Amino acid sequence: MTLAFRRPELAAPPVDDSCRTALKQVVGGVAIATTGVGDECWATLGTVSTLPGEVPALLVAVRVDSSFHHAVLMQRVFGISLLSVRHAELASRLGRIEEGNVRIPSNDEQWTLLDDNVSILVDAMTAFDCAMENVIERDSHALLIGRIRAARTSPQGDPLLSWRGGYRSLVGAGDDWAPLIESYRL
Repeated sequence: MTLAFRRPELAAPPVDDSCRTALKQVVGGVAIATTGVGDECWATLGTVSTLPGEVPALLVAVRVDSSFHHAVLMQRVFGISLLSVRHAELASRLGRIEEGNVRIPSNDEQWTLLDDNVSILVDAMTAFDCAMENVIERDSHALLIGRIRAARTSPQGDPLLSWRGGYRSLVGAGDDWAPLIESYRL
């Protein structure tokens, strides 16, 4: 017996304010992705997911029109630095600069240079060194799947989260999370 599944035709719903509001309810860890040689390219991320398996991987979403996207397609490697609450100002500062058009200096003491010229934040909660395995483009974004080559964690700090259009902390949050910074947009 052969089973055939038919994919229903779905009309693309308009992205209105109610949809944007609903998307802001999804809690995500804030991260910085880096790649490149020379003029370091970076992106601030609100979407980093794990892909479990025999060879663990990460899934990240980046804008296809960003310089980071173009650089990572050339380099085929990237670093992911998951941020803690102490990095809220850094995330806010990088979020106000046009993505990927500023150099993260390799001699800056906040950053360390890995093999293949990928930088990670020295005191990141968790940092990953990834080799790109696959790219899936969808609308304005590309999903990058990166095989984890190395990882390290810091036992200190609480995660910096994005929720309801701002950076948030779990510390003392209760039911009413106070926004750390309301400066980035979805």
